[in-house]
Amino acid sequence: MKSFGHAALAAALLGGLTLAACTRKPRPPVNPAATPPWAGCSTASLEDLVGREASEQTVAEARKRAKAALVRLKPPGAMVTMDYRPDRLNLTLDAQNRITALNCG
Repeated sequence: MKSFGHAALAAALLGGLTLAACTRKPRPPVNPAATPPWAGCSTASLEDLVGREASEQTVAEARKRAKAALVRLKPPGAMVTMDYRPDRLNLTLDAQNRITALNCG
């Protein structure tokens, strides 16, 4: 009986240590001054790009004006992930490589 008690105690301690290792550490508070410049991706001022060819220059201009960290081009029939990235500008293209829609995410 006594050895069973030691085994149960050891299992409980081991289980407790295992669970303690899985706990999350609290996140530090967000410093607004350290917010990256692309945190506010917006397509509000990009309507004039719809219909333009998605050249390297146009894509760079769109990224800069949208304040996006990166750009994803979506040609017709392309499969894309459904993950949401608030710092990403999505440019939907037609068969002639012209921009048909813009959105962040």
